[in-house]
Amino acid sequence: MYNFIMLAQNNIESDYVLQASLCAMSIKKTMPSSKIALITNDVVPAAYQQFFEHIVPIPWGDSASNSDWKIHNRWKIIHASPFDEAVILDTDMLVLTDISEQCRVMSNYDIFYTDSVLDYRGNIVSNDFYRKNYTKNNLPSLYTAFSYFRKSEFSFKFYELLSQVTENWEDFYKVNGKLLQTHPSMDTTVGLVTNMLDCKESVTAGKRSYNRPTFVHMKANIQGWNRLSEQWRSKVGAYLNRDLDLFIGNYKQQGLFHYTEKDFIKQSFVKQYCDYHGVSYAIQS
Repeated sequence: MYNFIMLAQNNIESDYVLQASLCAMSIKKTMPSSKIALITNDVVPAAYQQFFEHIVPIPWGDSASNSDWKIHNRWKIIHASPFDEAVILDTDMLVLTDISEQCRVMSNYDIFYTDSVLDYRGNIVSNDFYRKNYTKNNLPSLYTAFSYFRKSEFSFKFYELLSQVTENWEDFYKVNGKLLQTHPSMDTTVGLVTNMLDCKESVTAGKRSYNRPTFVHMKANIQGWNRLSEQWRSKVGAYLNRDLDLFIGNYKQQGLFHYTEKDFIKQSFVKQYCDYHGVSYAIQS
């Protein structure tokens, strides 16, 4: 049994609570003994509350109230967590098959971030289309969408520095007087903190693990297509069958799937998961 935790904050464009609820339903299908916590200040529809063992308010106020990116509260997860250890997921993910073995690898660490992702065909992504600033500035390419913590002295030290960089990102993102990027990103922030603590070997497995934790990352321009695209959904179709198997094109997806585009959640997909669990379909108005 593993614990999972997500943080969800709705904005005017995206219903992250719905995403988190769908993710929770996918976990309960593939890993039914798991426990799930949701950190949010938004209303969770009554029909979906049963999929969370804990619904926890964001502590110490909303640090992202003036931001559309809604990442400024991510450093609070370890403090708000009802679990002493947990796997952290972004809300826009589906657990399509049991990932217990990957979680087991993570549990050997106090903090873990995967450094390897897959395209929808199952190939390891090797290009840095979205991470050229990481390559240029020697930042470790870590992914916070699938991570882990165990409460420990090291973990709290890491998260304390994470909070400082998050709250003062414009200062920390400057290299030779120029910003690494024009908006904050938890992946960039984690990379900076990892470098500052010189702890990369302590927070990721690299090539040392045969069952290296990973996920399918559906950013459009790391899929190996010849032409660039704004959205992956304009290039390939998605199909969910009656058994809740997900196919992208002709490829059946396995493990953890990060769909990235909010419009991927079709009403029919949510209803299929609701039907599987015997609950009423609900959406915020």
